[in-house]
Amino acid sequence: MHVIMQKLNPSEMEALEDARYIRFQSKDADVQDLERVVINGKDASAALAFAVQIADSDTKALEKVILQYGDATSAYWFARGVLGANIKELEKIVLSMKHDNLNTALSLIHDFALHVRGADVLALGQVIVEHGTSLDKFKFAASISGADKHALEESCIQANDPSVAHLFAQLEGANIEALKNLVIQHGTPLEAFQLADKIQKQSDTSDLAKMIIEHDDDYHAYWFATKVKDSNMKELEQVVLGRCNAKNAYLFARDVDGSDIEALGRIVREYGDDALKRSWDNDVVKMRDLDEELSPMMFG
Repeated sequence: MHVIMQKLNPSEMEALEDARYIRFQSKDADVQDLERVVINGKDASAALAFAVQIADSDTKALEKVILQYGDATSAYWFARGVLGANIKELEKIVLSMKHDNLNTALSLIHDFALHVRGADVLALGQVIVEHGTSLDKFKFAASISGADKHALEESCIQANDPSVAHLFAQLEGANIEALKNLVIQHGTPLEAFQLADKIQKQSDTSDLAKMIIEHDDDYHAYWFATKVKDSNMKELEQVVLGRCNAKNAYLFARDVDGSDIEALGRIVREYGDDALKRSWDNDVVKMRDLDEELSPMMFG
């Protein structure tokens, strides 16, 4: 509402303040006179402010000003803030995206579906499908009760946009196989890791690991081996060994159980700086020596 209030010119603000004061004194006739000024002024912002803030105002007459002269913002706030508002007619303005800014119009569609009882969620969601970004579609699917999650998800798949695949994968009823294919065909190693991390408890992730291996991406090979259970650790390790990146070799040796400490250590010693070599001696070598010392005590 503060945005609407900022749109009022000084005379409209004065009329509203006068109406508040007169209503406080219970002088109905004077309030009605001021209300007629607002209605005749044909200004949606003033009509909205009057309807929301002045008790017992003629909301039907003020609503007509919104319907005739208002934009999506005033229509949304009237529907949300005025008891007995004509939701369907106000929703038509929001659906038409009558606003100077597309992002604001889409945000209002989301908020209308979220906050206005009786909103046509499917119709509002269809506008998001047609005009929204992939992130807009996910937010609508995730936060709006009754949203057509399948249509929103499928829209992202048809657009070959894997950026939100890992987000849609967390929603009930997600098409996991289609999302995997989307990432494999159009995604990046980062998106492959993100999706695998989310679906590892419910679906095989070997194809996503293979994608990272084929991209020869040692950084995400490390993360995949660290975070995704039952990953093909040895093939991921070969990517790290092949890239000869001392930092990723150090991380892989430190964090991945069963890694080839000797082979990774050779990379650290050959390509690492002095600080990394000291970290290797302090973290990895000592940890290995401790494991060798404790193993007979635990299992011998």
